[in-house]
Amino acid sequence: MSKVFSFLLLLISSFPALAQWQPVSDPVPVGSVLQGCQLDAINAQTAWFTNTSYSTPLPTVQVSRTIDGGQTWQNSTPVAPAAGRYTSSILEAYDSQNAWLILQRTITVGTTPNLELHYTADGGATWSRRSLPTVSPRQNMIRFFSLTEGLLLDQVAGALYRTTDGGLSWQLQTTTPALSAGQSLSGIHEASGILWVDVCDTQAHPIAFWASTNRGLTWRSQLIPVAPSAVVFRDAQHALLPTPQRGLLSSIDGGLTWQNATAPPCWQNTTTSALRLGPLTAIPGTRAYIAGAENWIGFTRTNGSAVTYDDGQTWTILESNNSYLSIQFTSPDAGWHIRASFAAPTWWYEYEGIGRYVGRPLAARAASTPVVAADVFPNPSPSGTFTVQLPTTAGPISHVRVLDALGRSIYQAAALPADKRLDLSQQSKGVYSLEVQTSTGVVRRKLLVK
Repeated sequence: MSKVFSFLLLLISSFPALAQWQPVSDPVPVGSVLQGCQLDAINAQTAWFTNTSYSTPLPTVQVSRTIDGGQTWQNSTPVAPAAGRYTSSILEAYDSQNAWLILQRTITVGTTPNLELHYTADGGATWSRRSLPTVSPRQNMIRFFSLTEGLLLDQVAGALYRTTDGGLSWQLQTTTPALSAGQSLSGIHEASGILWVDVCDTQAHPIAFWASTNRGLTWRSQLIPVAPSAVVFRDAQHALLPTPQRGLLSSIDGGLTWQNATAPPCWQNTTTSALRLGPLTAIPGTRAYIAGAENWIGFTRTNGSAVTYDDGQTWTILESNNSYLSIQFTSPDAGWHIRASFAAPTWWYEYEGIGRYVGRPLAARAASTPVVAADVFPNPSPSGTFTVQLPTTAGPISHVRVLDALGRSIYQAAALPADKRLDLSQQSKGVYSLEVQTSTGVVRRKLLVK
């Protein structure tokens, strides 16, 4: 047994993997060659699926919906246009009845396609046209927070539009950061309390991100330390970042700083492009992330999925059978996935099926960390300096940080200073949060600078 594999076994939970995933019926035949597909899950019973068949001379779009956990699928495709055909789609489903669909309509091969926005309020039985700003004729991303409020992203121009009437009208937002020449955007992602967008270079590889904690009203731009790679948040402060060397970094301050973590075991034997290690996503309402293997046709096959509850420090294997195109959870016990294999160097898929998570709920919270008592004085502090006195039973310190009232990290260190003093004298008056991680538990205290 190799030393690397032995080391991984020590990090992975020793609990046996359960039968976690169950195949469902298929909206398209297994083995279909697809140019693209997307699954948008609502809950354990309801999900929408859209796919574009890989065909000559033009691809074709199909939209499907299930409301019985994947036992059956209904064809919810909009009526074909009078001229040309729909050749790609982007789906944004809000519930079992309401969804928006951006369709690319191509008249003839070689002509510039048109983009159309369609909306349904009856589960796809009928669709109506909504307005769409003049945006670049590429795959644009859309996100709705309610039946009226949503965002539309022009990936090429770096423009963001907002609607407050369900897509009947759109207003250009002027608060986005500027893109450099050759840069583009990719996707609107959402986790608990945060939106983020990948910023890509001329090769469409992620090198930075925009983040917003107020539904896109304002944004901050942040470079990533190991480009090209795409960040994955679970809330406004916590994120994971795969590295091109098949490693993993974690952040506890919104991506400002990063620490080494352990990559999931299902990525370790990947022999394909380091830029695509497999899906990684947060499980809403939890501290958990789930990762899956991704396969490319013609390469050594890697299978499996795993979950982490401690920001990538350790992983528990869920199964070792599947490979994934995408994984999406809507709650700790409601998850869906698409199984498919990529064809290199092109970007079509061989569709292998859809599955639903049927295992025990992936815990809403990991076991609570013991709280360590500590003396902090003076508190309040007129000078902004504090002395932190830990009990002798606290054990070695592994991390110290101070957050401001908005949750931003203003101080980070691997240990307390030798004199145990924290100097916040350069900070504004107000309330701050101290967190000291020790081997026996964590210290959490409010600090007041008067």
